Amino acid sequence: VLFVVLCFKRQLTFEDGLLLFGLIIAFLVYSGIRAMRERIKDPTVEDLIDPEGVGGLPKSNLAIGATLIIGLAGLPIASHFLVDSAEQLARIAGVSESVIGLSLIAFGTSLPELATAVAATMRRQSAVAIGNVIGSNLFNILAVMGVAAMITDIPVTPEFLNFNLWVMLFAAIIVVPYTLARANIGRISGILFTISYLVFIYANFA
Repeated sequence: VLFVVLCFKRQLTFEDGLLLFGLIIAFLVYSGIRAMRERIKDPTVEDLIDPEGVGGLPKSNLAIGATLIIGLAGLPIASHFLVDSAEQLARIAGVSESVIGLSLIAFGTSLPELATAVAATMRRQSAVAIGNVIGSNLFNILAVMGVAAMITDIPVTPEFLNFNLWVMLFAAIIVVPYTLARANIGRISGILFTISYLVFIYANFA
């Protein structure tokens, strides 16, 4: 809701970015304090993710450090090619860059979350799956947009204000009844969510 309100200023400024980024810091601090309190209450609590059966993990600290450095070095290069490719695709397809961002880029950058959620769900670790999705959205709105807005002002186009922001808000709100009712998100709900996403993508391209 806060993000929608800020977008209706027609431009996200440094002050808006600072506010958003400050909120993600506050959330992380709160989460850390809460986690420490839970550990004090129950010292037997272990990490939710059991690495057993997960292959391809570096074994030594040196390998872990090297993998991290290579990943960090490759990230800005890959991001550069991603943005350039998106602009070219938009011109070829005759659609706006926002449509490419809402579809191909958003889907591509969300594939790690999708893989994590599916893997966690299949291993009956629903808290990891849901936490991954909620956490990803929080970081995208608060940290990603916060840092980007602090670097440069970000204009908000009418197409976002008239349609996309409301779909985003609806997608966030629709999960709330499941939480309040402590209900499972079953296959039927999953199918409906997926169909809704496909309709959203079609509406943007149409």
